[in-house]
Amino acid sequence: MVLAPILRPWHLILLALAGWINREQQRVIEYLITENQVLREKLGKNRILFNDDQQVP
Repeated sequence: MVLAPILRPWHLILLALAGWINREQQRVIEYLITENQVLREKLGKNRILFNDDQQVP
């Protein structure tokens, strides 16, 4: 026996929230990609030197 899916009001709220979060994350990712491109253009071929506190463990 297959039960038909029943959409509850909170399902729609959850879907709307997930969609909004997804769009917001995509907007931030696009901003960071653009920011990286601009910074790389300014840096040129020079290397970035990090001190011990800045390095990833």
